[in-house]
Amino acid sequence: MRGWQLWLATSLLAASFGLSAADPQVPWRGLQLTPVATLATLPIDIQHRLRADAPGTGGIAERGAEFNSTDVIDKPWPMRRFVVAGHDGDTWVVVLEQGGRGYNRSAHVLMADGSHREYAVTRDTQTLAEATAQMQGDGKPSRE
Repeated sequence: MRGWQLWLATSLLAASFGLSAADPQVPWRGLQLTPVATLATLPIDIQHRLRADAPGTGGIAERGAEFNSTDVIDKPWPMRRFVVAGHDGDTWVVVLEQGGRGYNRSAHVLMADGSHREYAVTRDTQTLAEATAQMQGDGKPSRE
């Protein structure tokens, strides 16, 4: 395969995961996380574990989509919104915004064994690298 053909094939594959070919892997605790930019490209089992498809306020809005960011619920939009994610094999890190009186962002680590840990990250976290830099300690068990 010629250089430009390999570049094109790699770019198309990356685009199918919501990435650009320039998105670097992010190291975290011995893993090399590959960034994922959209909720829709997460595996369906990860979406189910996060209850992304729950109706009304219980689901997760796509990155940049409208959601209920305050405690005043005037639309049947989700209370959570996807920010960014990454994975190394079956280990996933998913960053979500949570609307409401206690608006926050959190990083969820979902493992193949069914475990799910949660880490608080700052409100301005936008990238996987920013999230993992804040993910210290063991996190807390999720209320999944």
